[in-house]
Amino acid sequence: MKKKLIISFSIILIIVISLSVFFYVKSKKDKEYDLLSTTEYKFWNLSVNEKQGVIRKDGQTILDPEFDSVKIPNQDIPVFITKKDDKIEVYNDSKEKIYTKFDEVNVISVSKEDGTEEINNTVLKYKENNLYGLLNFDGEKITDAIYEEVTSLEDKYGEIKIKQKGKYGVINIKGKVLIKPKYDEIKGDGYYKDGNYKSAGYIVGNKTEDGMRYGYLNNSGKQLIKIEQENLYRVLEISDDSEYLIASKNRKIWNI
Repeated sequence: MKKKLIISFSIILIIVISLSVFFYVKSKKDKEYDLLSTTEYKFWNLSVNEKQGVIRKDGQTILDPEFDSVKIPNQDIPVFITKKDDKIEVYNDSKEKIYTKFDEVNVISVSKEDGTEEINNTVLKYKENNLYGLLNFDGEKITDAIYEEVTSLEDKYGEIKIKQKGKYGVINIKGKVLIKPKYDEIKGDGYYKDGNYKSAGYIVGNKTEDGMRYGYLNNSGKQLIKIEQENLYRVLEISDDSEYLIASKNRKIWNI
């Protein structure tokens, strides 16, 4: 009997360890993402009398300049998001409307300090019942429409800022939750390495009776600085290999 119990326990232990390894590997894989690249510029905005359309690189007009604005999310993919009289519609290069089963489809973007718009080139957002989800260029849902807002994450290109129940978090282009939505503010720290922002962490903030207070999460979502700083920002101008964050509380400089 004792021998049978030991064998049974060993089998259960092996199963538990195997499942733990499986879910750990799956979770790590889900957090990884690769953005689509642009191999060449095939499509251009065509502007005439303050109206916009689309022209192919060979000079052929794809969409006549009759829209208030036209956005081209990816230069390799013939998807054109038009706006006319506050109505948003999406066309392909055959002038056909696409993604028509959704209430609305639009780019995922963020406005930069210089006034330009940074657009995610890999996924779109769709709207259903006044909520948003992620959509791929084939028109397939990546996530359900469960978010109040979906925008590009400032200073961490490729990741997506979402709002749920009034709080902000972060997901990747696969829809994997990277940072749970529990902050009043969140942005990337702007750190750029090896051609991308994947090594960058997150500056998060919550409202208090004394105003906004900020903290810091690393790129794995681990909290390194408590949310009690009056201000917190990354210093990118230092030319050595160190990484610096400046926090205003007690004038402390954090090296991470």
